[in-house]
Amino acid sequence: TTGIYVGVLSDTPAKLGYMADCLGSSEKYGMSDNGVTGKVFEMNASDFEQEDILDTVDIVVIDNYNTGKFSNANIKVLKRWVDKGGTLVVGTGSNYQKEFEKLHSTLLRGYIGRTKRIVTDFGWNEDNNSAMKFSFESSVPSQIEMDIVELNLKEDDVLIKDNDNKLMVSKKYGEGSIIVAEFSFNLKKSLWNSYGKAVMTTIEENLSEGTKKKMLLQNEIVSPEEAGYSFLDEALKINENPAFAKIVIFLLLIF
Repeated sequence: TTGIYVGVLSDTPAKLGYMADCLGSSEKYGMSDNGVTGKVFEMNASDFEQEDILDTVDIVVIDNYNTGKFSNANIKVLKRWVDKGGTLVVGTGSNYQKEFEKLHSTLLRGYIGRTKRIVTDFGWNEDNNSAMKFSFESSVPSQIEMDIVELNLKEDDVLIKDNDNKLMVSKKYGEGSIIVAEFSFNLKKSLWNSYGKAVMTTIEENLSEGTKKKMLLQNEIVSPEEAGYSFLDEALKINENPAFAKIVIFLLLIF
């Protein structure tokens, strides 16, 4: 079977090593349950020149990376990829200017507030944080200090909340979605098996509908029809010319 494929764009990819270690942590896509595998790939700006390159991954993570390196063409490719169903994940924190250099006002719009340091357990005691309960395996985690930036992105869902801090949120974008964290995903190794796992579980449990449908088809968990996908519908979308559509239908009926 195939699995979850993550592309990481970061100036410090080694600090995101837990993403590969914790891939498939979610109960929905757990490797041990259904044989799902996965892999994390390092990316660079040149990988955003063509959509077919982005189509090889299910999730794109941008963290501690200056998106000012992106050309306008790169941004257009990324926007189209998300719009048609991709899941974009953005880490920020005290260096939020790097990520927002090209993403703000293009893919993300909203209020950017002050940066501050907080002490958090990722909202362990919040009722809506079921992913936290699963990630920490019923043991209360030690609180950690974390630099965050206050954001108001008119989000659709709050994924991790600790008191008044909306630490991770999700926003729909076309058929895809954008997950944004108020903190950087750079974590100390001592936190990889706890907070790192919590981050990955949260991401996996909040993939866009487009990404989930793509993964279901890839992993052959359901048939294309059960996933709501029609090869006939796709064939008819190839060209709006009625004559061409009739040819496509004829060929499909033959085979």
